[in-house]
Amino acid sequence: MKFSGRLSAVAIVSLIMIGALLGGVLGNWLFIYFIDRYYDISGGNYLSSAFAPHVVTRDLEKQAHINASLSGAVSAADQSLVGIFKRSPLYRPTNKVGQALIVTSDGWIMTTEKADMFERQSDYVVVASDKKIYEIDRVVEAMPSITFIHIAKASNLPVQDLIPVSRLSFGEMVVAVDWQTSLDQGIISGRQATLRSSETVLVDIPVGEIEQVDGFLFDSMGRVIGFRQDGKSYSIETVNNLLTKLLLANKITFPRFGVTYINTDILSVETTQGALLTSDGTIPAIVPGSPAAKVELKEGDIITVFADVPVESGVDIASLVMRYNPGQTIPLTVVRGKESRRMTVTLDEQSN
Repeated sequence: MKFSGRLSAVAIVSLIMIGALLGGVLGNWLFIYFIDRYYDISGGNYLSSAFAPHVVTRDLEKQAHINASLSGAVSAADQSLVGIFKRSPLYRPTNKVGQALIVTSDGWIMTTEKADMFERQSDYVVVASDKKIYEIDRVVEAMPSITFIHIAKASNLPVQDLIPVSRLSFGEMVVAVDWQTSLDQGIISGRQATLRSSETVLVDIPVGEIEQVDGFLFDSMGRVIGFRQDGKSYSIETVNNLLTKLLLANKITFPRFGVTYINTDILSVETTQGALLTSDGTIPAIVPGSPAAKVELKEGDIITVFADVPVESGVDIASLVMRYNPGQTIPLTVVRGKESRRMTVTLDEQSN
């Protein structure tokens, strides 16, 4: 019986050791595939492969916070981001001149590189994470900081879900990824109580703790929430609105509503929820001659519904305006004092 018991103990210890070994191997593989390829924590030399990442080493304290919850974001970025290169015999991630997000399965990608960089399209190629090289056949400048590029002979490209600001939660983890080069982790922080124009095209999102990486922003589920440029974070809604116009009408228009507002959900006092039309003394609450002025909106009005969308927490008038084209008529619900009224406004076009 003692001998049998000793065998049982040995068997149990052996199973524990085997389990630990297998767990270590699996953990190491996940670490290398999803995390170390961006962070170079192990110090390995990846330059033997033209496509393997040569990464930047980040702050060790921040590295300690990288965990399995990042794998969804990193995996999504690995699939949906591509590198832009000058044509060359060899393409290494550190030699890229830009990066882009795949936004349609048939070849449209979006980058923050300026369109005039691609004046000679034949000088550039797009390289996907699966190592395929694509030619560029069309470049469209949406605005100085957003360029759409179409790559030739592309099909079934992976496209991630695009998440609007209204679906983000305070404290939610986000990851900024620079294609196959570096990443950084941050969180959705509190929004600032600042005024905004209804003609603001790039709607910022409050992301804290990201320091160096200018890239695309993903949540822990791998969904795209925005992009970073010059140290600021912007909502992906802008890209979605502009792309929709390009695909439907083959041109991009910029409508005008003509108000300055602040969302009441970020104020310190209880009031009607919506967009409060107000001024800081330098810009008017209602732009003279604008569509808002023509329907006699006034400073102090609160827009509670815009185009049948309630202006709730995280919903931004500027993003809603950009969904439409000049000439379209939009229904509004406006609270003035204790009175609520319905009206319509016809948008016109922003002047250059």
